[in-house]
Amino acid sequence: ENRKNEEAKLPLRRVLQTTEQLIDQIKGAIEVIVNNDPALAAKFVRLVFHDCVGGCNGCVDVANPDNNGLDIPVEALQPVVASFGGQMSRADIWSLAGLYSAELSTTLGGNGGTMFAFPFTSTGRVDCDASEGAICVNINGDSAPCSATNDNHSILPSADLTTSQVLTYFADEFQFSPQETVAIFGAHSIGVAARDNSGFPGQSGWDNNQLRLNNNYYDGIVGDVNDLGNAPGWNHFEVDNSDLSGNVPRRFMWFRGRGGGGNGGGGGGGGGGGGAP
Repeated sequence: ENRKNEEAKLPLRRVLQTTEQLIDQIKGAIEVIVNNDPALAAKFVRLVFHDCVGGCNGCVDVANPDNNGLDIPVEALQPVVASFGGQMSRADIWSLAGLYSAELSTTLGGNGGTMFAFPFTSTGRVDCDASEGAICVNINGDSAPCSATNDNHSILPSADLTTSQVLTYFADEFQFSPQETVAIFGAHSIGVAARDNSGFPGQSGWDNNQLRLNNNYYDGIVGDVNDLGNAPGWNHFEVDNSDLSGNVPRRFMWFRGRGGGGNGGGGGGGGGGGGAP
């Protein structure tokens, strides 16, 4: 009993984890979520891209139709944020979720494979609601306290951009080279396009495997590496979304007819259609 009394007088000691240990713990929690629902991997990748337009701040404007459906990955990651939010910002956790989900996707979808690493090399991103009383103004001009689902309006790349406009957007927003812009579009090899979210009916995804991050997206556009130029036939048509609620615009969609392939995808950009699981 005397020993207990003495121990009670000792100052509280907190064992601080290294950043690497913390990252590994969060990755473990993310992996459990993805293993339970592999389709969430693509949604986490989409979430982090939309979050980082205008700056990675752990918040998205869900009033923006281009962000339709992002409430799903936000809610799926909330338990992770609740568990580790005192040690890492929500913005960092979302970014880690996107990177690690892309990494996990290099082996998802069957047939094994070697995991391709996407290292998480920086922390310190600041949440939009980190400052007490922070107010954000959404796409409709409405002011409200900032939160994970209420952010200042950011302009996402339209699905109707030309190739030149896409390259300009990514150069201005992210300082990407043309090669880097082409590379990030490969993220479309995972996930699907939901018409209710983006206006694009693409439930089969962009290639033969909605879960595997690989080069099949490019193969569908230009042909595979052994047969460049022999890409599948493409057809262009209009998608009338006037029957949908939520201000989903009409879309012009390319559809490919390659045997066993996906339904194709949107126009040049990636805001609402190009990569909207």
